[in-house]
Amino acid sequence: MPEQAKPSYGEKVRQLNELKLQTAQAERAVKDELKMRKAAGVDPTCEGIINTYTALAGAAGLLMGIPAVGAAAITGIQIRMLDQLAERFGQNYTKNEARNTLYAITGGIITPIFAGAPVTAVALAIPVIGPLAGLLAGPALAAASTRIVGGLFLEHFQKGGQLSELDVAKAKKDFRAGLKMEAEKHAAAENHATT
Repeated sequence: MPEQAKPSYGEKVRQLNELKLQTAQAERAVKDELKMRKAAGVDPTCEGIINTYTALAGAAGLLMGIPAVGAAAITGIQIRMLDQLAERFGQNYTKNEARNTLYAITGGIITPIFAGAPVTAVALAIPVIGPLAGLLAGPALAAASTRIVGGLFLEHFQKGGQLSELDVAKAKKDFRAGLKMEAEKHAAAENHATT
């Protein structure tokens, strides 16, 4: 048997670089495939449900001047959204189960939405800008809250979860993180608009 020639150092480097390139291409292909699967996994009907109820909650946010009415309207809108999302995944539960779960996650929708009321009251005292800011704060917060809740439940239902199996502590943490992120976006947009 003839002896095989050992590859030179340069040949080994070339082979190694070729393997690295193939690995990088394979990783990129896997990432692209995951992105496509994830994009395809979002049901446009579910997105439409969330968008519709987010807009309705934004409109109901105009009722912030009457806290009890505004809170009841926004809670009702969110419960109806959750009902339609659950229906898309073949789930059924009572209105009380939905309300209790929603309250557990949001802290009783009144808290996150109306916690900004003192700040809004101070802002209203600023001539011209204050009333506009007050008018926009309620709807924006109601819409953001509804979008976050819808996203949390959609993700849970897509994973095959039942309402009773929802990790309320995690969902509450995710809800608060979402509200914080929305507040930061809103603050950044306001800073950008004033500069």
